Amino acid sequence: MNIKVTGRTCDLGPEQYNHELAEQRAYAVMEMMMMQGLNINFLEVDSLEENAPLMPNTSESNRKENRTVSVYVFAGGLSDYLA
Repeated sequence: MNIKVTGRTCDLGPEQYNHELAEQRAYAVMEMMMMQGLNINFLEVDSLEENAPLMPNTSESNRKENRTVSVYVFAGGLSDYLA
């Protein structure tokens, strides 16, 4: 089993700040998973910032939806699932 943790942000704020914020969100989730006993060797962290929104950044409610972390669980090698 492999796990990919991906952080996202909305489109507000500078690009570099959003990148760091999305990364911090993903690492916070990763740390929580490690505290629960997850082996770090099976975990990858990614930051998509505002580049891959779940919802169009056209309203405040949509922006809230884009301030997220997604956790993907894969059976087998994670590299098989990455483009």
